[in-house]
Amino acid sequence: MKVLPIGLVIEGKLCVVVGSGSVAARKAAALLEAGARVRVVGKRFSADFAELDAVERVRAAYHKRYLDGARLVVAATSESAANRLVARDARAAGILVNAVDMPDECDLIFPAVTRKGDVSVAISTGGASPTLARRLKERIETSIEDAYGDLAAILKAVRQRAIEGIPDKHRRRAFFEKLAGDDFLEMITREGRGKALDVAEELLEEEMSQSRKVSLK
Repeated sequence: MKVLPIGLVIEGKLCVVVGSGSVAARKAAALLEAGARVRVVGKRFSADFAELDAVERVRAAYHKRYLDGARLVVAATSESAANRLVARDARAAGILVNAVDMPDECDLIFPAVTRKGDVSVAISTGGASPTLARRLKERIETSIEDAYGDLAAILKAVRQRAIEGIPDKHRRRAFFEKLAGDDFLEMITREGRGKALDVAEELLEEEMSQSRKVSLK
């Protein structure tokens, strides 16, 4: 199964999970982490939903009307026939669908994801083996330092001003490469995010000042 790795923006969008067991709870939690509004449809909710207070729970048998307004639907019941019905209804309504353990019914699949702040690393096996994806995720998690999340936050904080204040694309690229380098990452680990942000701001001011001088020549 060939897939296109993309980041789907669902923050603030309605996503519907059909199912109320542990798998449905994991899918709902992943959607909440991505900032979605989550509605879960099921008759009996498992204990796995105890910590998911932000979820809208619909205690009812599935009906396609519960998909109205959704950007994404996840079919996560324990019955293949029910999941196929959900997938069919979602597609008929033009809604993207993920059907658990049924790659042929999916418009998209959920990768295994490890996060460090705004940095996300997704691992997919194209639906072949979620177990392998999870094992790879565990290995990758141990190799990515927490400082990468702080680094992403710092780069985000200065990005727009750098784009506007350093017109020359080569100088701008060099500036970003310096901030994304190992030396700056070590500074974050050693001295903390606040100090590193101050240094990034100083470097940005220097680059912007140099750019202004060049433009006046």
